Amino acid sequence: MAFLATPGKQPSSGDASTIWSELLNSSVGDVAEDVAEDVVGDRHVIIIGTPTSGKTSLVQTLKQHTALGQPANKVLTKSGYALDYYYIDVKDDEALDIDEKRTCSIWVLRGSAGVEALVQSSYSPTMLQNTLFTIALDYSKPWNIQSELEQAIKSIQTIVESLQVPSEEVDALKHKLERKIQMYSLHSQSDKPVANVAAEDLLPLGQGVLTNNLGLSLMVVCTKIDSTSDLEKIYNYSEEHFDFIQQYLRTECLKYGASLVYMSSKDPAYAPVLYKFILHSLFSTGQQTASLASVVEKESIFVPSGWDSLLKIKTVQENLTGDISVDSAFSKVIKPQTVPKRSVTEGQPFVTEDEQSFVTRAQGVLAKPASGSGGSVLSPNPNMINSPMKPRATPSKPIPGVAAAGGGAAAANPSEANLQHFFNSLLNTKNSPRTPGSASGAAAPSPNVAMAALQNSVKSHPATNNIPNNSKAQPTQPPAAAQ
Repeated sequence: MAFLATPGKQPSSGDASTIWSELLNSSVGDVAEDVAEDVVGDRHVIIIGTPTSGKTSLVQTLKQHTALGQPANKVLTKSGYALDYYYIDVKDDEALDIDEKRTCSIWVLRGSAGVEALVQSSYSPTMLQNTLFTIALDYSKPWNIQSELEQAIKSIQTIVESLQVPSEEVDALKHKLERKIQMYSLHSQSDKPVANVAAEDLLPLGQGVLTNNLGLSLMVVCTKIDSTSDLEKIYNYSEEHFDFIQQYLRTECLKYGASLVYMSSKDPAYAPVLYKFILHSLFSTGQQTASLASVVEKESIFVPSGWDSLLKIKTVQENLTGDISVDSAFSKVIKPQTVPKRSVTEGQPFVTEDEQSFVTRAQGVLAKPASGSGGSVLSPNPNMINSPMKPRATPSKPIPGVAAAGGGAAAANPSEANLQHFFNSLLNTKNSPRTPGSASGAAAPSPNVAMAALQNSVKSHPATNNIPNNSKAQPTQPPAAAQ
């Protein structure tokens, strides 16, 4: 930028510094406005839950679904600190009037209680209207659902208090959420979006709806829903137990105007539904989520915000006809359980028999006379099956009475004598100390001699006498066809 100066008059140093200060201040103001618009324009998701609630798996599922054609096989790593940050790319969606690529920030709260105040370091009160608070509940331990939900609500309230949001803005957020739920019935009845509806034309909220209005968009996600089969087998959970949990969660979500989603990171079929719930919670009033509502299958519960009512929940409560009552306390029905520990014998390694012990047993079996034409059968040692490893004494010399190849019962069968000689050679090799240049100890048989002894014993063994030798057999001709 060039500055025009009056001919014959040079600008003073004071005037020059004033001009540059004004230019710098105006540039900083423009950048700040642009940054504020970008921050408000983006969307944010804050995930709250216990360390074992599957928060990282939840983010991983979203990132894999929103990869936009790019590989997303990289496993997310959690820092283990109080706050982690991720992001996902929002796809183009004509139904939501998203005509350009947008980014959705994901904040994951970790650690124990007290870390909620750290959100204000990277978060501003203006983001609340574009933020979805997501509560992750571990469904594999349903007896902790009530306490985890109550603790998550307290954490959300702590976050709002730490941001020091003015009361006027809080009231405006509450009014916006109330109108959103009132508009849901109109959107669900019409194929086109409904706008510019006067407040007096809207129906009042139903009984039990939004009784605890926080002015925030909430979504409760029950993770590890694939554990229902384990709950049935291990803890004898019935359909009434799952219906009781469902009606409790839907009643609590109705109070806060929250949506309810069941999901499992092991099944990719849950990802599209979860993604649509997040989009309609952040970018629209939710007129398209009515078709996603599902409350029939115990593993596929999807309840959009504004869709549910006490009348619909009553249909589930009517299934509780046994010992479980609707008025029963949650802790009385879903009683705390202890996770079964792994059995001591479970996973015990299989210990094989020592080679020297096997050879010794084989020598004893071969010393006995063969019964019939089938010979002796060497069975495994029953003491070695599923037993812990124990030190075994190694015999220092061959078994008396069978050391000589031609003595005892072995002399009656040359094949048995050959096998005894071979096993005795192995025993002497194992037990005799050998040092360089020492002549003590029996010499190990050469591989050729040992192989020849085994082949001769096999050929002369009674069990192999009836086996035809096909090495010289001529190929047989196929039988002639019958005339």
